[in-house]
Amino acid sequence: MKQSHGIHSSRHQTRLFKQGVAFLPLLMTLSGQSGAQELPSLWGYGTRLCEDFHKAQMEADQGIDQGILEYRRYQDWLQGFLSGLNLATGQDLLRGGEMAVLLRWVERQCDDKPEKSLLTATREALKALSGMPARPMP
Repeated sequence: MKQSHGIHSSRHQTRLFKQGVAFLPLLMTLSGQSGAQELPSLWGYGTRLCEDFHKAQMEADQGIDQGILEYRRYQDWLQGFLSGLNLATGQDLLRGGEMAVLLRWVERQCDDKPEKSLLTATREALKALSGMPARPMP
């Protein structure tokens, strides 16, 4: 039996909601509202250092294929991370701003301290752009 479009759509929305709820512990950690002592496990490009992000950006600017691909992966991570936070909070954390604005803020944060992680730079940029309080992370 074929599912009707409405049922499929409802199931899809339910799945998206459950995925959004899964981001709540991360959001609470980022906003400093969690009472937990341990931080969640982190994966992906957010765990990389700003100096690696900066290198990919420079190589992309020089037209080096590998650098272009690597820089795009950082952009993709940033878009996914922000999309997840927006979904989890039900609000636009950039308050109508464009992703390019956040990217420039992250680049500035990374320029200031290349030894910090991309996640930390992103959190600081979001805090500056949206007023979201950020809890220090080790």
